[in-house]
Amino acid sequence: MGNKGWYNCETNCGHAKELQIEYHENPLFLEICCKAGKCIDVCEGSSNGMGLERAHPCFKIKWGDGPEDRLETDDVEIMCLVAKNCFSDIAFEDIEIKDIIISSTNVVNNGSILIKPCKNIYIKKLDPCKEATREIVLITRRAAPGEYIVHLVYEYTVCGVRKERRVDFLMNLTAS
Repeated sequence: MGNKGWYNCETNCGHAKELQIEYHENPLFLEICCKAGKCIDVCEGSSNGMGLERAHPCFKIKWGDGPEDRLETDDVEIMCLVAKNCFSDIAFEDIEIKDIIISSTNVVNNGSILIKPCKNIYIKKLDPCKEATREIVLITRRAAPGEYIVHLVYEYTVCGVRKERRVDFLMNLTAS
């Protein structure tokens, strides 16, 4: 898999063809979280001072048969949803993708774009500095070309505390 991908961070991370942004409170956190191959400490009192309240898994979606592969208005793409734990001293447990929703600000989504499965995707445990992947499928049938947003709503437990977050990915469809 994967010459293409959506990454939920503000820096290219050395991999992404498209820049993706996550709704967040602290831009520095995402830059730290997305540094490829680097694990960081999150323990309270650690040198980075991040604190446990900001700890969450990072997500990316990868797909593609080659560098010229595009998402088209009449297409089927098998994708990898990748969850990553960028921290060296905590684990995330009971990660559940509650919903994957597609919206747009400038194109009407008439149901011609589907992601399957779109909910109830589970990862039991994500150990420190590890990744887990789940397969999803994007199906487009006579969709309007344009820019869409894929909203991924998820819950997870960190150090016994249940949390919920949302991450958004930009998706461009080109005419078939």
